[in-house]
Parts: sequence; C-alpha cells; structure tokens
Amino acid sequence: MGRTEDCRVFFYNKTKRDAQASGCWFLITFLELDETPPRISEPLAVISKLHRDSVLPTGMFGFHITTFCGPPPMIVDWTDNCGGVLDPMLGEDPELLKLAEEFIKKVVPRLLQPLQTGGRNIKPSLCHRDLWDGNIQMDFQCMRSPRYKVGPDFVRVYRNQIGASELTADFDDRNALYAVRNNIIVAGMWPRWAHLLETSNEEIRRLIAKHPKGLAGFEGDLAPTVKSKVNAKL
Repeated sequence: MGRTEDCRVFFYNKTKRDAQASGCWFLITFLELDETPPRISEPLAVISKLHRDSVLPTGMFGFHITTFCGPPPMIVDWTDNCGGVLDPMLGEDPELLKLAEEFIKKVVPRLLQPLQTGGRNIKPSLCHRDLWDGNIQMDFQCMRSPRYKVGPDFVRVYRNQIGASELTADFDDRNALYAVRNNIIVAGMWPRWAHLLETSNEEIRRLIAKHPKGLAGFEGDLAPTVKSKVNAKL
C-alpha cells in the first residue's frame, strides 16, 4: 500500500454542482492500494510522536480555552494535579450518585495520585481525544477494508514500545477509569449508546471492589514529587 509520505497534492479547488450544494476536488499522486492492513507500527509512530513532542513546558494540565466532548463543555482549569482534571467532570449524577461518590473519593485518587508522588511523575502532553477505529481509518464509502483496527494488540504494542507510567501495575485500571468517564459522556449525548451507562456501572463496581480503601490501601510513598505550580505564569 502506498505510504502517506509518498502522497503529494498537486491541485485543489472548490466546484459548484448546483445552487444549493458545493463540493471540492483535489489531484494527488496515484497510490496503488491493496486490502492488507498496515503494520501496527505505522499509526503508532504518529501517536507516539504526538504524546512525546507535545509536552507543555509549564508542567500544568489543562487548556487555555474551553474544550468540548461533543456538545458538553469540559472543565479545563489549569492545575498541576492530573487528578484535578477529572474530578469536576466525574461529579454527582442523579443516576449514578451512590456509586459515583465512592468512586470519586476512593478510586480516582487511588489510581491517579500515585502518578505524581513517591518520586514518580508524568508530563502534560497532547493526546488524540477520540482514538477509535472510525477516526483513524479510510472512508468506508469508497473503501470497505477496515484499517488501523484498534484493539488489544495495538495497546500491547504501544505499551511495549512507549512504556507505561508508574505504577505500571495500575495501567489497565487507569485505562478503565478513563473509559468510564468517556462512556458516561457518550451515553448522555446519544440515546443509542445508553447501554454504556450499565457498562460504566459494572466497571465502577469492579474498581471499587478492587480498591475499597482508596489511598488508605496503597502501600507506597505518597509524598508529592513536585511542588505546586498553580500560580506559575502560563
């Protein structure tokens, strides 16, 4: 299959098809495509470059403008605590109140606080917000072969090549935590995904059962690795 770096755009422009609709056209290098999915290393190289090269020099987590996950605006106030980014977004919900309160108080700090304590630390970097199959594949209207399928093999290769933040033993549970947040948001936006609420409930119950004492059950150093930089100039 032709490589992206081999593709060159020669011309492009807009064209009107009728009074109400307009389209665009472009002329590029001919690429002979086949049905063989690319190696996992190809999309991984792009994603790892984004994660490694986009570190914010201030060490702060957040954004200078409001970001969105679909229609809902995200709370993106500057903070030096990665857990502080998720706490406000996982607040009380009438449907999930009983589970959510314990989840936020116990599981969220248990999985995120060790990332920045005991000599461990992470850096605020850009990540692909919606890294799923549909956003990293070819247009299925003209190409039916699935490409860049994201699954366990992709995650395994990413972890082997890029590594996992300490504590590495919490890697899967941290991913489950991030997925809970995403699934609740998606279920709230699109009725057809309402079943994700039950999926989230199951994961929340599992994580609470695994970490019933929260930080009190963590056997390790929880001394902050870095001093607060909340008042630093951004």
